[in-house]
Amino acid sequence: MQKSEVLDVRIKACRPRFKAGSELSGKVNRVILDINQTSNESMEKECLDIDLKWEVEAELAECPQ
Repeated sequence: MQKSEVLDVRIKACRPRFKAGSELSGKVNRVILDINQTSNESMEKECLDIDLKWEVEAELAECPQ
């Protein structure tokens, strides 16, 4: 006999898009995922702590004055 457990987490996030007249060069998208899994035999539980961060970095273009 087999026992299986599934934890299915789905995240959908939207943000306004910034454009400075044209697409910025040097743009980097970065996703950081931290997972911490702990189990406690005396309390008969298992915990999963998930942190998800979406970062966007772009160099600002110099504007002529």
